[in-house]
Amino acid sequence: MQTLWDGSSPRRRNRPVLQQGKKKEVRDAPFLVFDIAEVEKKVKEWKEAMPRVAIFYAVKANSDPELLRTLASLNIGFDCASKNEIDAVIKLDVPPDRIVYSNCFKGASHLLHAAKMRVKLMVFDSKEELEKIKRLYPCARLLLRIKITTSSASIPMSCKFGCDFENSIDLLDCARSLDLTVVGVSFHVGSLIQDPKDFEEAIQLSRSVFDAAKSMDMKLTVLDIGGGFPGYKGSAGLFNKMAVSINRAIDEYFPPDGHYTIFAEPGRYIVTSAFTLCANIIGKKERKTNEGSEVMYIINEGIYGLFVHKVFHNFKPKPVLKKECKDLLPCSIWGQTCDPSDLIVEKCMLPELPMGEWLTFDDMGAYTTACATTFNGFEKTKVNYIVSRTQCNKKEIYNYINHRKFLIQLVVLKSRL
Repeated sequence: MQTLWDGSSPRRRNRPVLQQGKKKEVRDAPFLVFDIAEVEKKVKEWKEAMPRVAIFYAVKANSDPELLRTLASLNIGFDCASKNEIDAVIKLDVPPDRIVYSNCFKGASHLLHAAKMRVKLMVFDSKEELEKIKRLYPCARLLLRIKITTSSASIPMSCKFGCDFENSIDLLDCARSLDLTVVGVSFHVGSLIQDPKDFEEAIQLSRSVFDAAKSMDMKLTVLDIGGGFPGYKGSAGLFNKMAVSINRAIDEYFPPDGHYTIFAEPGRYIVTSAFTLCANIIGKKERKTNEGSEVMYIINEGIYGLFVHKVFHNFKPKPVLKKECKDLLPCSIWGQTCDPSDLIVEKCMLPELPMGEWLTFDDMGAYTTACATTFNGFEKTKVNYIVSRTQCNKKEIYNYINHRKFLIQLVVLKSRL
């Protein structure tokens, strides 16, 4: 019987003759392009649209070091949920008062670390959390997280976070009995909302909590309106409608002469459109379907990598072609892992593309690099940084680059695609 290995040393066996000469380098690794100027543009547009609402960027959406460095240089606040996120921001010389610890359920070691870093502003929505804060960080400044049940969000938050209005009175009273300082109210309408009026109703509800606290001789001055703002390309119209609703509501319920501090926690809005994925076609075959046949394209990314938000956040990725094509075929796009559920695009129309061709995907900045894994041993996709000349018109970014002296790798897509 023939065996697969006879026990002899591999060194004694005949080896295949290697080709002489220098090997040709294969450059097919996927890569992300992060346009720093796009982030600067989003910050500018936010300030113009909602001048009374400060930005506390939600680090969980994307914690790329150069992204955080850029936002820190623009004097943006940060929404952190763990001690690692706090450290990532603090090391950029961001003062603790520009950080909100927005996790309703803080581990003891994380809470103690926040105390060590002097991050005082944090949220709560339960008596148990208040008792923990009293024991570990009694000088914290607290925001009461209220529950928003009426929302058009694709990803609602009320199932896990926030307290009912009726319960908020009891929690305010509990905080007072524990001699803790409640300074305001926090809410989150949910991610990917479609109705701008969601914010108006939530702000009105917040006003009711402020009034209830006033009747208890507690003065609240801070309002955190959370996230839920779109950031994909083409979402400017929806964002502007949200801004109009928010401005109208805060002017009515929290007028400027009331000396209120108002901020939001945008994540997707800041980073979604700033990142573009370039992935290589590494496999291709034709298969039969119920409708006839289609071309399967396999690229070197997938749902265990940057497309993980397709699974959890109902993201619908679309490949972008370099130029318009007439002869289109039914196609599907799959990831590179050995999992048969690694399907990126179930149905689309693409031209006949050769092996090794590149596909690009827009709006790949939010919950992509932050959630990607190394399943099947595939490395996480690396990021290249650019500052687009067409958008970077303000001197802050250039001053920031010169001051930090970090390397900006100028990626010319035409040479790679």
